[in-house]
Parts: sequence; structure tokens; C-alpha cells
Amino acid sequence: MDSQKADKGFHYTLLPILSRDDHVWDFQVPILPSPSVLAKANLIKAISVQTGLKECTHSMILKVQPNTPNRAIASHPTDRLMLFSLEAFKPLTFSTTAKEQQAAPDLQPRTRQELSDYRIRCLRAGLILNGVHYNFHGHSNTQLKSRSCFLMAATREEISRQIESMGDFTKMKTVGKKAKQIGLLFSWSKTAMIDPDRCVANYFSP
Repeated sequence: MDSQKADKGFHYTLLPILSRDDHVWDFQVPILPSPSVLAKANLIKAISVQTGLKECTHSMILKVQPNTPNRAIASHPTDRLMLFSLEAFKPLTFSTTAKEQQAAPDLQPRTRQELSDYRIRCLRAGLILNGVHYNFHGHSNTQLKSRSCFLMAATREEISRQIESMGDFTKMKTVGKKAKQIGLLFSWSKTAMIDPDRCVANYFSP
């Protein structure tokens, strides 16, 4: 029996500082709650890149948070999924004094362009956690605005086939329309149960 208990306050620093030279994101977290514990508590792994403007540093943090259902992930175990957020990834601005106090050259992504390059490299490469490779899965239209998305423990080819099996996207004339339609699959939703007898009664009522 798994003696672990899921803790919503779980917090683990994967990278205390980012570098423009980062090309592989491979992490070992021995204290990560087991899949069965996370599933029982309906929690999902969540990685975020955060910027401490006061400290002038970027860091990558692993947490767990409540899972919200949507059509795209409903059939997959939560241990195969991960949330990835870049919402708090902001450009850095160093004061003259801070620059003078630096003991070594700063290799962190600082400008908007450098942040954009880092985001693209990270999403293209995917993240490896405890030997499991997670690739970009998709995002809702709301997540797009907040720069967050779902990652999935599968190859890019497997993910593509899974998404394509959820609808006929061949009639979409532009990439934007297709992306927006796919985004609806990742939108949060709750299953509603409707009593058929009630529907019939309402339909025939005067």
C-alpha cells in the first residue's frame, strides 16, 4: 500500500537559475508523490518558469495542483499529463549597481527575444521528469493568453494522432482556425446529467 499523502503545498526547485545555454531539461525528483497518490487526490504535476524581479533571476519550479477536466485529457491518466506555465516568465532589467556586483557574466535570458527563444527551445525539446519524456500536448484558448499548456508523456507523433482522432480538422482553411478549434478540446468543462423524462415533459408542456 502506498503510504504517501498528496500535499497541495508540494514545491520543488528544478532549476534555481536559467541559462541561455539550456537545451535539455532533464530532472530527477525522488520526493515526487507517486502516480497513485496524485490520482487519488485528483492532482496534476505543474511546472512553471518564474521571474524574481527583485533578485533578478529566473527559476523553474515543480508543484502539484488540482486537475480540471477537459475533453482532450479526460481519457488519459493524470500521471501522463503535466501543466506547463510561462505566464510569470518576464524580461530582466539590471541596475548599474547590480551589474557591477555580479561575480560572473550573467547568462540568463533577459530580453523579450531571448525569453521567446528559450520558450521555443523548451517546448520543442519537451521536459523529462524521473525518466519520463513529456511533449507539448495542447492548450485551451484561455491558456494561450496566459502562456500555459498541457504536456503529455508520449511522442509528438502519438500526440498528433490522438488530437486528430478527436475531430475532423481537414476543413479548417487556416492554421489559426484549426488551432482555435483544437483549443476548444482543452477548455475546462463539467459533465452535465439531464433527466430525459424532464426534457420530454418540458417539450410537450403548453
